[in-house]
Amino acid sequence: MHYRNVNSYDIYYNSLNFPVLFYSFSLFYLLLSFFNSISNKISQNIKFFVSKCSSLSLGVYLVHASIIHLLESVLKNIVGDIIYVILCFPITIILSFIICYILSKVKYLNQLIKI
Repeated sequence: MHYRNVNSYDIYYNSLNFPVLFYSFSLFYLLLSFFNSISNKISQNIKFFVSKCSSLSLGVYLVHASIIHLLESVLKNIVGDIIYVILCFPITIILSFIICYILSKVKYLNQLIKI
């Protein structure tokens, strides 16, 4: 059997390791606490938008890897690495939400996308 060397990147940034799960849960808890503390100061439109984004978050998580792969194959050859990194995040988020919103309107797929 061949074992590869494990480095600090694998320990702290691999998507299924404990530190990443800890960071994710901590971030969501902080955002939830912050949102609950200011919820009476926020308009109904913003609450609706946040609620809609929240209901689509599982779908965004499932779809975003495919979009990143697609963007990498298209954009990396056109623009430099720095521009790619700057463009990749907003394009991925926006496209993921749009795709999940459309899929949430399909009768049988909406239960897979929404929480």
